[in-house]
Amino acid sequence: MKQLNQSDPEYIDAMTTYMGGNWKEAERVFLKLQNAYPESSIVRLNLGNIYYSLGNLNQSVECYEKALEIQPDWGIAFYKL
Repeated sequence: MKQLNQSDPEYIDAMTTYMGGNWKEAERVFLKLQNAYPESSIVRLNLGNIYYSLGNLNQSVECYEKALEIQPDWGIAFYKL
């Protein structure tokens, strides 16, 4: 399985959009990253944060739960639930 490289220009662009608070665009670019890196817990966590910010709480919880499936000992994902 392909691992997320946080130096990947697509990830950097996604994080720039995310940090800028452009939630709909951030959703679009993180969904693209999710397709490229389906086993990335950080991508799932950030998607959960985006959905939370958009008011989509059920989708947010699903993303946090998936992040925990991928990385069960990741406290921040557990905390977000």
